[in-house]
Amino acid sequence: MRGWLNRRDNDQFWAQAAAVCELYLRPPRNSVVICIDEKTGIQAKNRVRRERRAAPGRAARREFEYVRNGTVSIIAALHVATGQVIVEPIERNDSATFIAFPHQLDQCIDPRRRIHLIMDNGSSHVWQSHPLLAR
Repeated sequence: MRGWLNRRDNDQFWAQAAAVCELYLRPPRNSVVICIDEKTGIQAKNRVRRERRAAPGRAARREFEYVRNGTVSIIAALHVATGQVIVEPIERNDSATFIAFPHQLDQCIDPRRRIHLIMDNGSSHVWQSHPLLAR
């Protein structure tokens, strides 16, 4: 069976995937590797009842019912080496919103460090030229 998300095997893809894995495993000296992506429409939920902790002879129990409290969309950056995550709520998922986020990150990172951004090719990630790309 072949679905719409399947792709033909491509040597260029595997070379790019290997380069990304190399960045994760062995980042260059004096650099920082950051993964960025958006998550839209996250449901904000609370359980109806609190979870009951496990006790000797009794398994923990978690209620399946929850109350919906709307949705939220975020953009997040993961610092690969430290696991630190920076999250910002977003109103719109467009390129202007996306470009503003790496710009904020750039202000927090030592200008002597080279920044490697890992991201998918989502439509909101389209940008022409950004000072962060020069680092």
